[in-house]
Amino acid sequence: MPSPSELKEHGLTLYRAERYADAAEKFAEAARACEAAGDRGAAAELRNNQCVAHMAVSQWDAALAAVEGTPEMFRALGDRMREAQAVANLAAAHDGAGHVEQAAELYGQAIDLSSALTGRHYRSAGRKRPRRRAAVRGRSDVT
Repeated sequence: MPSPSELKEHGLTLYRAERYADAAEKFAEAARACEAAGDRGAAAELRNNQCVAHMAVSQWDAALAAVEGTPEMFRALGDRMREAQAVANLAAAHDGAGHVEQAAELYGQAIDLSSALTGRHYRSAGRKRPRRRAAVRGRSDVT
């Protein structure tokens, strides 16, 4: 049986080959292996990778299911940077699914988290509402 890191690497290879649905499945498998090993942080990161892969092929419901709960997991682990990334992924998935108000709220949260981490102010005076589009917003690649 492959290790979680081998499963992740296979998922990354599939993602880079633009085989996004296959990559999403491999990331899900790796996440389950990490959860079974008790590595909640790695499992949450892999679920975010799974989310990004689903968004690449406009599978918004699957993306939302994958990323659900990951911002809270990163917050519980004290990992504010990955929490901000997970919130941005959650926002992008809601945006793609057409949940504009929820996406706008989450984008604001991601901006606030990032601002707190970097000391930079990212909000513009005339903040625009998100609009539905196929391009992935937030994290555009997987790690």
